Amino acid sequence: MKEIFDFFAEINTISEESRKEIGRIIEATPEIKQLPMVARKIMAVVENPKSTAGDLEKIITSDQALTTRLLKIANSSFYGLLRKVNTLQRAILVIGFKQIKDIAISNAALNLYRSSDPLSQKLWEHAVGNAIATRMISLEFDRTEADEAFIAGLLHDLGKVVLIRAKPEETKAIWKATHDAKVDQLEMEMETLGFSHTHMGGELAHMWNLPEVTEYTVRYHHHLREILWTEAPMELKTVIAIVGLADRYCRYLGIGFDHPIKETEIFGSPEAEFLKIPKGRMEEYIEEIKLAFYAESQIFR
Repeated sequence: MKEIFDFFAEINTISEESRKEIGRIIEATPEIKQLPMVARKIMAVVENPKSTAGDLEKIITSDQALTTRLLKIANSSFYGLLRKVNTLQRAILVIGFKQIKDIAISNAALNLYRSSDPLSQKLWEHAVGNAIATRMISLEFDRTEADEAFIAGLLHDLGKVVLIRAKPEETKAIWKATHDAKVDQLEMEMETLGFSHTHMGGELAHMWNLPEVTEYTVRYHHHLREILWTEAPMELKTVIAIVGLADRYCRYLGIGFDHPIKETEIFGSPEAEFLKIPKGRMEEYIEEIKLAFYAESQIFR
């Protein structure tokens, strides 16, 4: 996808000085510059075709929080098993190598949100809400897209994790302003910072060596219209559209905000037009996503 990304680079461009500022901010926050060791080891194991479930189990058992989360997920309605999963070995078999890699990455990312700061809590809520909504919507599509969409949905606002640390006052002001559906979030970020959370998140996703679909979704989830004009694979366009639509549902329901933003356009959005989900099904999602968020969000804590 390298040549496609070269073309994408012309979308939502920033100045060289803004690019350097992003680099300076990441360098100044070493705790986020690279994935934690456990996540990196899991990525290496999963990408090695000779690896076994035992190899993965040895690494995961060194991280009690990740072990607990995997058992929660294996026993959640995501998998709908009739028998309870009591062992890590069984959880690995149920969830699968690729999903475990995604969960390890998301576990590392969600740990960055852990703060007593109220906005960090809201950002965590929105990240989890988007992941749950993304997974639900993606089940209408091919299984590969469902897997890719979940991790991309969870990490779509990764750049905000950096910004709340580096520029807390500006980030809070932008977040408050975007409770008004008429405010263009990216435009306000560009005016205030010289770059947007998508630039910051995309750079961090690249440094973390995340899958290309995840990186490009983090970078371009607000730019579906432009992406549709490119020769990007249909899978990538679909994931970007699903994540963008999930984001709209979360805004509409107030997941990650102080209150529901009912003026948010859902049914006539570019994402809805591209995905062609029947309107009746889209209406059902409103209640389903709300219920799923309150039922499932605890497994991410």
